[in-house]
Amino acid sequence: MEWEAEQKELKEAGVELLPDERVGLRIHGWEIESSKASILKSLRRQE
Repeated sequence: MEWEAEQKELKEAGVELLPDERVGLRIHGWEIESSKASILKSLRRQE
């Protein structure tokens, strides 16, 4: 039930989910996207 309320509030604020299986949203012309990846290259992590 809580998720449904949040979705309603986001829709009322003009928020859209990003298309093409991208993880994020679009609001007032801004796209906010997240990804999960290492911040270091593998060689640097080994050091």
